[in-house]
Amino acid sequence: MKNLDKTVLTVNDSENIADIYDKVNINTYVDTGEFIYYIDSSQYYKLYRISKYDGKRELIVDSKVENAVIVKDSIFYTIKHENEIMLIKCNLEGKDTYIIYNNLSYINAYCINDEVIYYCENHNFKSYIKSMTLYNKNSSILHESIGCISDLHYFKDNIYYKRKNYPYEGEEVLKKFNINYKNKESVVETFCKDVYFYNNYIIYKDKNLSLAVIKDLQTGKKVYETNQCNNILGVFKQYVLFTYEGFTDIEAKYVENMLYMLNIETLNITKLTACSVSKAQRIDNYIYYKVKDKDTTIYRQDINGENKKTLNSSNSNGGIKVLNKLFLMMK
Repeated sequence: MKNLDKTVLTVNDSENIADIYDKVNINTYVDTGEFIYYIDSSQYYKLYRISKYDGKRELIVDSKVENAVIVKDSIFYTIKHENEIMLIKCNLEGKDTYIIYNNLSYINAYCINDEVIYYCENHNFKSYIKSMTLYNKNSSILHESIGCISDLHYFKDNIYYKRKNYPYEGEEVLKKFNINYKNKESVVETFCKDVYFYNNYIIYKDKNLSLAVIKDLQTGKKVYETNQCNNILGVFKQYVLFTYEGFTDIEAKYVENMLYMLNIETLNITKLTACSVSKAQRIDNYIYYKVKDKDTTIYRQDINGENKKTLNSSNSNGGIKVLNKLFLMMK
């Protein structure tokens, strides 16, 4: 998209993030250059887009959207209908809609690579991972498994997926299979909550230990681990935000969840706060965080830990009201 006569605003250009990302939930937006597509939690989780040039907002999907991704000129999203999870495709204007499948195993049980979509359906207590090209509805079964499958991820002819040890209970394990040879194997024995991917790396937290691990998917070997991790708060591009307990540098005060940032590419760790943090996100060169889940105050600082700013909760009708919504869907 060429817009040589227009000026694109960015988060760094404004003191008030609400001026640009009005009602945008940081965790569920896609920036396409000209538009920001986002799930609006204040509007029953419908999918909107907003122009970065004039701030005009448009309704794209008039349903409660659970998950959405954009690939080239198509939007893929999931909705729940009569207890079934439907995987749907439409164009960037929300038109030319058709249902890819109406019994997805989980809201994020699909991934897209090149011009092929891989998705998992449920049927009679079994899960089937299928593949389909983006230009027709002919699908083929690649893999069959017992239990509910989620978090599909493609990497070099391998599909990584998360499932329970037993059909719908027990500990979650991460497995993979090769789409050419159909062989399957475990990648991680057990893990805690979410698993994150960045390029050819997988990032996860050990279920029983304060151990954060980075593993190379190509070699299958661990490239980094730290035993000082209480919670992984998210992976934003090559940066992992996590918390750990310890003493502050100046006051020697013990804090349960200070915020740290790990660069996956350089494996350098930066300490960002000397206070307990419950939620955190990174946008451009800023870190936004909260010290308590139910607090209205949100803090912002540079990624180097400097220029800390409090976004005053008294401005209930301004940017802070919007920023509170940005954290609604954090896990």
